[in-house]
Amino acid sequence: MKNWKKDFLLAIVLLVISVFVFIEAGNFPDIAAHFPKRVAVVIFLLAAPLLGRSLNERKKEVESESEKKRYKSVYSVIISIAVYILILPKAGYLVSSLALMLFIMCNLGYANKKRALITAILSVFVIFAVFRFLLGVPLPLGVFVEG
Repeated sequence: MKNWKKDFLLAIVLLVISVFVFIEAGNFPDIAAHFPKRVAVVIFLLAAPLLGRSLNERKKEVESESEKKRYKSVYSVIISIAVYILILPKAGYLVSSLALMLFIMCNLGYANKKRALITAILSVFVIFAVFRFLLGVPLPLGVFVEG
């Protein structure tokens, strides 16, 4: 519900009015105080669930917004991996992996850009060295190295 703010404000106003009416009805003579007190209690009992529902709707709205951001991050990572797969043979492992890691780190909100760059460079070169020299697995070098 998009009107949770209106419901929240209405509930607060009704709660305040019902409490005010109940307190002021205490100044009336005994018989005259029954009706306004009962009306105030009924208004209070109806406004309290409205307040609870509006707070619950607010919570759902906030959760749905954070869920949308989470899905956007997932979709962007999936698309970036697809682009990575497409450019890997042409650009080579070093360039494409470095670009992928930097994009994902920045896209997911890694705040320290300098540390992200250093981490990406070191991890890409370490993985390259392990695969290329220790395991003997040839990785594509791309047009920049192969000519």
